[in-house]
Amino acid sequence: MSRCTSLVSLISFILMTLVPIEGAFVFDVYRMFQYDKASVPMGSQRTSLNLLATTLHSRMDTLSRYIVVASYDQLNETIFTQLLEKDVEGLLVLLPDEDDPDVLNNSNWINFNHLENKWTKMFLDIPIYFARESLAGGFYKELLDEDLHGVSPVNDDYRLIVSAPEAKPIPFIDVTNFQGWLAGSTSRERSHSIAIVASYDTFAVAPELALGADSSSGILAILELSRLFSKLYNDRRTQGSYNIIFLLTGGGKLNYAGSQQWLKDNTETKVLKTIDFAICLDSIANGDKLHFHISRPAKDEKTLALHNVFLETAKLMNIPFEITHRRINVSDPVVYWHHELFSKKQILSATISNKATPAPLLTQSNIFDTKSSLKFDNYIRNIKFVGESLIKYIYNLNPKSNTTVLDGWLDVDDRFVASWISVLSKTPRMTPYLSKNDPLLMGVERVLADYITDVSNKTHRITSDYIFYDATKVSMEAYRVKPISFDVILSVVIAVYLGALYVILKLTFGDKIFVYATKRRNKNN
Repeated sequence: MSRCTSLVSLISFILMTLVPIEGAFVFDVYRMFQYDKASVPMGSQRTSLNLLATTLHSRMDTLSRYIVVASYDQLNETIFTQLLEKDVEGLLVLLPDEDDPDVLNNSNWINFNHLENKWTKMFLDIPIYFARESLAGGFYKELLDEDLHGVSPVNDDYRLIVSAPEAKPIPFIDVTNFQGWLAGSTSRERSHSIAIVASYDTFAVAPELALGADSSSGILAILELSRLFSKLYNDRRTQGSYNIIFLLTGGGKLNYAGSQQWLKDNTETKVLKTIDFAICLDSIANGDKLHFHISRPAKDEKTLALHNVFLETAKLMNIPFEITHRRINVSDPVVYWHHELFSKKQILSATISNKATPAPLLTQSNIFDTKSSLKFDNYIRNIKFVGESLIKYIYNLNPKSNTTVLDGWLDVDDRFVASWISVLSKTPRMTPYLSKNDPLLMGVERVLADYITDVSNKTHRITSDYIFYDATKVSMEAYRVKPISFDVILSVVIAVYLGALYVILKLTFGDKIFVYATKRRNKNN
């Protein structure tokens, strides 16, 4: 009898100690940014989570206690609003690899981009994360299959866990500017100058995905133009009379904070007084058409001649080109186009961009602004166009001349551009998370120093209405767990089993087994 009761106890123990968690895997996820604007919290306010996972195909009326896992091309503003109405407690957005060439062939990315830009201006009390589908898509396929075909009460669930501490505010924002020169044929002090300007920083609703292949394509254009013009200026026979200032600034997506500081630093110097023209390079690696944005219409001969150089060069290169005038509202603190800062200093200036409208102050996010979205041939063409136009202006060449200077040994180097695209398109550069010792910025400075002189950098701590938070990249764990219904069913099965066992033993042995067990216990005592 002793062996029988021991067997019952052993079976009961095994049944009761079944482990509901089977296995787990860990992958990187990128958190939606969190910031305060003039003390008003914006973005995703939560970091940690411990929630059951489901998909958009879930038939549940409420999503409380759930995180929805969805591919980017399933999401839009309407669907996200519906999720909030169902009290969803988290969202994991699955993205294709950054080099996937088919992303932009799917029109659904436009709907998601609208949602993405809506997120930049929302307060969200739920954690929102992004992950590459190649890393996290395995469990999503299982979830999707279960939601589409129905699940049984004992099917496993997935539980997603992020155990990172809540985000902390970044105490300050630093921006670093890089400046270099190519000296003209006359002394620097007496020569006039041309400034070629671009911002190197990027922006996206998830800082770790702010790759900005096109939105900051001016940085690579400046590197290549510095290489090309150095060849001309290093030979006295082809050295131009103008000084050329190459300026790379930080904080472009924060109201061009770096350029504002550079202009402030040089207000009392002779540098600004020597600048004849400042050309600012915005997004030039995508689209077929180029826009020449200005703040004042051309009235004097000098301005008309300059505009004509770019117009005629565009015609010769078969580039759709449009001069767009936007008047500056001096009472508006927002800087809409980069050149507006120079225009306010009475410096003739323009911004070249493939965009017809501006995107100031964290208002336009595009996590698909990656290498695969670029039009490489157009990028090379546009760098060459800027170079050819400036050469005609510097050397006073006939704008309608078919002569091409940037050709042969002086042509744009495709391999140089392609190699730097690969580097830039894998490096997020959102200002609050970028230090002056960032390897990429140090590499950019070294390249500039290879071609031009007096290369220097200066870091400024800027004042801003924005406070950003850390915890932009964390690890997420996905566990297979038994659902609550499984625990209930298991408990019922155990209870039924033990009850049946009790009945069988009682019918077989009657009360003898229990009397025997009592005597044994008393004897042992």
